[in-house]
Amino acid sequence: MTVGEQCGERLFLSDMTRLGHDASQETHADFGEQQMKKWVRPLIGAFLLFVGVVWSLQGSGVVDNSEVMSGESQWLFIGLIVAIVGVTLLVGGIRKLRADRR
Repeated sequence: MTVGEQCGERLFLSDMTRLGHDASQETHADFGEQQMKKWVRPLIGAFLLFVGVVWSLQGSGVVDNSEVMSGESQWLFIGLIVAIVGVTLLVGGIRKLRADRR
């Protein structure tokens, strides 16, 4: 089983183990890191969607929790833009997750 190539020579699993390199541990760590990266986009998208909706509701005056943001139309528009970015990231991330399962 070939693990990698270095200076044109093939390194085999037995050679890597003899050199004190645990290839299975590195592969497992890489796999876990890749799995985490797949979830970053949808999680950030969901967070931005939530924040955008809250800001939009505060800007429109529906939610009256903030003295600074309530009733200010600029926060309605900022919230809508943030929510649209959040939906885009969320949908794109979910599509990528589904595509990677196949």
